Amino acid sequence: MILAFLFTQTEGEFSRRRLALLLWGDASAETALVNLRQTIARIASRQAEMGLSLLVSDKSTISLDRRNISCDFTTICDRSPGHAPFIDLKSILDIYTGVFLETVEINSVPLLAWRDKHRDMSLERLAAAIRCCVELAQTDEEKGIIKDASARLFQHAPGNSTAQLLNIAQDAGKSLEAWRSLFALTQAGSADVGVQAVRAAKHIFDAQALSGDATDQQTAIDLAQGPLPRLALLPPSSTVLRGTGPMIAQALIEDVTVALAASRRLQVVAPYTAAKIGLSRDKAVLFEKHRISYVMDTRLTFDGDTSFLFVQLVHFANDEVIWAERVPLQSEALALQRGDLAARLSVTVCDQIGRAEKTREYFERSPQAYYHYLLGQRYLSHLTLPDLRRARREFRLALAQASDFAPALSGIARTYTKEWLLTARGDRELLKFAEDNARNAIILGQDLPSGYRELGVTKLLRGAIDESVEALGLAEAMSPHYADVIADFADTLVHASSPELALEKIQFAIELNPISPDSYLWTAAGASYCMKQYEDALGYINAMHDNDLATRLAAASWAMLGDGKKAKKLVAKAHETHPDFDLERWLAVVPMREHWQKEHYREGLKKAGF
Repeated sequence: MILAFLFTQTEGEFSRRRLALLLWGDASAETALVNLRQTIARIASRQAEMGLSLLVSDKSTISLDRRNISCDFTTICDRSPGHAPFIDLKSILDIYTGVFLETVEINSVPLLAWRDKHRDMSLERLAAAIRCCVELAQTDEEKGIIKDASARLFQHAPGNSTAQLLNIAQDAGKSLEAWRSLFALTQAGSADVGVQAVRAAKHIFDAQALSGDATDQQTAIDLAQGPLPRLALLPPSSTVLRGTGPMIAQALIEDVTVALAASRRLQVVAPYTAAKIGLSRDKAVLFEKHRISYVMDTRLTFDGDTSFLFVQLVHFANDEVIWAERVPLQSEALALQRGDLAARLSVTVCDQIGRAEKTREYFERSPQAYYHYLLGQRYLSHLTLPDLRRARREFRLALAQASDFAPALSGIARTYTKEWLLTARGDRELLKFAEDNARNAIILGQDLPSGYRELGVTKLLRGAIDESVEALGLAEAMSPHYADVIADFADTLVHASSPELALEKIQFAIELNPISPDSYLWTAAGASYCMKQYEDALGYINAMHDNDLATRLAAASWAMLGDGKKAKKLVAKAHETHPDFDLERWLAVVPMREHWQKEHYREGLKKAGF
């Protein structure tokens, strides 16, 4: 299990504490770490007997020795449809003899979410390979490969739309031409056309089949449930023209649009309409008018002479970034490989939308609860005590409608942590209420990151920095492109005396959420100060819409740069807002893991005049 997990991580190493909690999620942190240490010791002993190194570990991290081990599963997921689709499909079939980790029992909720995500990825990769081959098959051998692949897909994922359609054709035992007709009929956009496609396919396969086979009718119903989510791919908006980057980016977006248009899991807005929406000043109105559920936003960025296409998938209803990727466009081979890249991006987008739709269904099980939850979220965005209490009331009304509505519990937890920060009285009872609600949210909504996020924030305020890092690390693992989670994780890492990693994460959060909340910029400024990058810290503070909260940090930064005049002005401003501010008392309650960090902040504040 450890080997499989590490193979799916892009980082070269992984935190031992986070890995322990992933593997033994129901145990305490201490027990999980003991279990991991014992497991690693047994592995090390066995490696010594074999004279082979597979895992490398130190006191805080663990990593793979990729020189001595490879993984067939990552071969499936990393493979993009190429110029030899039947060889590609045959290779996948040779590897794909069963679902990912089929015989392994998993009791940890975060690890289950990871396993299910990678199962979906591999099944969708198999479905994509089948779709690439259906139009091209000529020989009996090629037709046989498709038949074997479709049977394998239906065996492991009968709910997959490609599997459902191919199964109808396979059961009918008709020609490949009929399969192609079926695929042609199912390229249309609306769900009711999907029903018509199945019925028309049955006419092709068997004239008597429409008389009432219950299984086939259920298949038609399954394909027709609810309106499909609609996706708009907005072309890059950058007007800067450098090299071949803009041309390749435009071609890549067109290829992705074509690849996504073949999917039965979503509808894709036509490129002309998407381009017009991209030029509009009021995109939100057009998104609502055209019933767009998801937006794939793209923009060109440059780093020296290298151009990149930044792609992010946004759920329009709550403005959440659910996936993002940065694609370099400078490689000479990219122009030739763009079809492969488009196929990979399209599979990823389909997978992410599928996962997001499952979350949406969770929210929509109780419309009234969801309504009160949204009202609570609106009040929560205003940092005043009356609004926080209004938000808490709405979240409780949501729970009255649906007692298992975990997001409302997460919302209540956040109202208590924000109240603790606003009142600045050090009220331990507020943090206890916050932690209790966060833990209940985790129990009820184990597949959602919000409970882990709120637990992490609460633990930070209670001074339990390691536990905060663990909880927010799990939240990030469950939703790696959720900008607010990443921003909270970055804030905790600043307090954990890891400013370099904190700055890296908060910059990624800002990239995901370019019109950033002030809290993002404040975190970035704090990380920069810790790294003695005082001018950068001031740059982030100056970019804040309301930088009053960062007045003390700005004063310390100017003092460390040697500009006492500006520092003293900011000290006077800070005293106007908080005349009773006591430096030592304040530093005593601010959680910081390492002594040097607190001393560094004390030095700047004292130099400024606090």
